[in-house]
Parts: sequence; C-alpha cells; structure tokens
Amino acid sequence: ELRRLARRAVELGVDDEFKEGRTAQAVMAALEARGAAGREWLGELATSRDPWFNINVGDGFYHYHRSWNDDLSMPFAGLPGYIARVKAGESLKRPVEKLQTQRRQLIEDYRELLGSQPEREAYDQMIALAHRVFPYVEGHKFYCEHWYTNLFFNKIREFGALLAAHGFFAREEDVFQLTHYEVEAAIIDLMTSWSNGSPPRGPERWPQIVSERRAAIAEWARHSTPPALGPVPDVIDDPAIVMLWGITRESLDRWLRATSDAGSRELRGFAASSGIVEGPACVVRSVEEIARVRQGDILVCQITNPTWAPIFQKIAGAVSDIGGSMSHAAIVAREFGLPAVVGTGNATSRIKDGQRIRVDGGRGVVTLLS
Repeated sequence: ELRRLARRAVELGVDDEFKEGRTAQAVMAALEARGAAGREWLGELATSRDPWFNINVGDGFYHYHRSWNDDLSMPFAGLPGYIARVKAGESLKRPVEKLQTQRRQLIEDYRELLGSQPEREAYDQMIALAHRVFPYVEGHKFYCEHWYTNLFFNKIREFGALLAAHGFFAREEDVFQLTHYEVEAAIIDLMTSWSNGSPPRGPERWPQIVSERRAAIAEWARHSTPPALGPVPDVIDDPAIVMLWGITRESLDRWLRATSDAGSRELRGFAASSGIVEGPACVVRSVEEIARVRQGDILVCQITNPTWAPIFQKIAGAVSDIGGSMSHAAIVAREFGLPAVVGTGNATSRIKDGQRIRVDGGRGVVTLLS
C-alpha cells in the first residue's frame, strides 16, 4: 500500500509535500491546502487505511503497540523513501513471476540432494503443506494479532476515557494500570452511581493505586536486565531457538561475559547480511521511537518487526540485541542488501544514540568508532 501511495503522490504531482522529518499531520494539512490533487491523494490514503493500516507496529499483544491507523508516523516516515525511488525511475512492483521461478528452482535443487524416493515423497508433502499453511499464518497474524487486538485495546480506551471523565484517574491510558477485573469493577461502580444518584467510589480509590503502579513501572524501566540468566545448557539443538532467536552456547557465553567486556570497542553477534558500512547509530528501544530514524542511519534495536520494513529503505545497516540468521532483521537486511549483525545481546545498552559505528555483516562484528 505504501508503494501504491508513493506512485500516486508522484502521478498527482504532490510528492514535494513528503519531506524527511515532516509529521503526518503537517503533510496532510499541506495536501488539503493543495486543492483537488491533494484531496485525491488523501482519498487514496483513506482507501488504504481500511483495513490495511490496522497493522500494528509491534506484535499486537500489548496495548502500547499502536496501529498505523492510530499513529501515522510509521507509514509517513517510509513514504519519502518510496517516492524518491519512484522519481528515480524505479518500479516498486514486486517481481512476483521472477520470485516464483526462483522458488521453484530452489525447491527442485534441494529435492535433488535427497538420496531416496521415500525421502523425496516426504519432502514433497512437507513443501505442499508449507504452501498451504503459510497464507493462514500471515492471515492470522494480521486479522487476529493486529486488527482484532487493536480494536479491542481501543475499546478499552473508550472505557478509560469514560472513567477519566468522571475522575477515576487522570487520563484514558491509565485504564491499563488496572486488571481486567478492576476495569469491570470500576465500570460497575460508575454505572451504579449513575443509576442511583450516589457519588462513585472510584475517584477516591483509583488515583493513588494508578499513581503507585505507574511509579513502579517507571522504576522497573530504569533497570537493564541481562540478556541471559543462569547456567548455559549443555545442548541447544532446537532449530527455531538457534535460527530465529540466535540462542546458542556460544552466544549465551558471550552475553554472560558482556559486563566484563564493557570496555571493549567491539560487539559480536551473528553475521546476518554481508557488507561493511559506517555511520551514525540510531538506537531504538521501543516502537514509539522508530519514527526518529533518518536516512543513512544505522538502526540499533532489540528486535525488529515486519511492520518496520518501510524503515529499512532508509537505513544504511542494522544491529540487533536478539535474533539469529533467520530472524526478521536478518532476512529483511538481506532483501535490501544492507549489512547487518544480529544477536549481539547488548547493542542497545552499549551503543549511544548518534555514535559512529562500523557494521561488518560478513564477520558479525560491530566496532564503536567514537
């Protein structure tokens, strides 16, 4: 959808409104003032927003991971890069036929490595199963973890706004400091008050509880947890743990030594995507900070999410705390041809925002240059 919107911006002649660092609100106001062409693009945006902008900037499991519809900073941060590619004459259409041909060739190449007919038959069955199942994985992720949970949490925010308006706490987001049992009790309290005319008890009860819980969370957030705890297991042979999360005996040993290596100018991880690049680090510790990423930055984060893909066209390289060779950051970095080192364990705590670093994606080494 972002590629389509970028093409339409160029076709309608309003591409000059999409500037690096400009907020979504400022861009939309400028487009509205541009007249028919700007309003036509805004109409295209509205078409994309329902349903596709219900995608979440995180995994969709937490209320503080908002959707693109709730916060347009993520898609608008990616649009200038796509527009620049369109103006440079690049086609943003995915080469589906070429990719399908490559897929068929890879499947056949690996099939030829199998030595017996029973193995090939089992292989064929597993490939067919993967082709059948994977669309359901993608669909479930969007419709359940993203769209549904976004609607659910926004409905809870409506309860929060109602309770805040009656003095139960200061703002609607404070509702998430309550358990779901407490939310129910607070609503019943307000409903009972409305029905019998007596004042609710909530304004006397909840403000202090919410304040204490917010303070506790803020205190916990000040502390950096170690990347690993306890003794290293003798054997780690689960492919998902190794390839997705980058957890091996070697990486655990390296993470547990991280405090003693604090003076080193190098960090080591998995060689996720080859190439060498130097540049300023943009340290992103939460999805709320992703819009800070600028053209040419090296993204330093704990872990990435598929909805961060628009940012990868802006960055020069990537470094993550968590992840193996098949993690999202590794795969997308290879697709974009960006050097990447994943699974460093502590990059977000060792690297400072704006610090110049070198990423050697072929060796899995990050060097602090300043």
